[in-house]
Amino acid sequence: MTKFTAVTMYVFLLSLTLSTSLQADSPFGVSVSDLVSRAETRNDQGLTARASMRCAVLFAKVGGIIARDSPTTDTSEYDVGMKNLFVIAHLVDQMVAKKRGSSKTEAEITESLTREMELLDKKYLEWLETNFINHGEYFGSSPELRGEISACRQLANTASEML
Repeated sequence: MTKFTAVTMYVFLLSLTLSTSLQADSPFGVSVSDLVSRAETRNDQGLTARASMRCAVLFAKVGGIIARDSPTTDTSEYDVGMKNLFVIAHLVDQMVAKKRGSSKTEAEITESLTREMELLDKKYLEWLETNFINHGEYFGSSPELRGEISACRQLANTASEML
């Protein structure tokens, strides 16, 4: 094996290892960005609601951690974003239910979103705590989690413009 081939093979294996470890960082099978892309590609507004809900919960977690650890830091971006994203998830779920001929009431949709929020809360809490234990910080050491926060920030800005 030539030196060039060995180096190429090493770089290839290293990139596989890094991409695998980055993917393993998240407890979710798909990123928020991918959910939004799939929603657009498939014209599936339900996926937009799922992405909005995930972002609402993530913003609640991140904003809560920042407020707890740095009480003088302005967390209004997360507070407002969380509320707007939840409203969008609720409105989109209502629209999708109506479009599909569902007889779900607004109260049933709200209850369903509340259950989803509880499940997502557990997942995000686990992810953030694992990062803290492994890296000494909640989200700074995780490129994938920082990517989620960035994607959610974009989604929150879009939600804000829509409301």
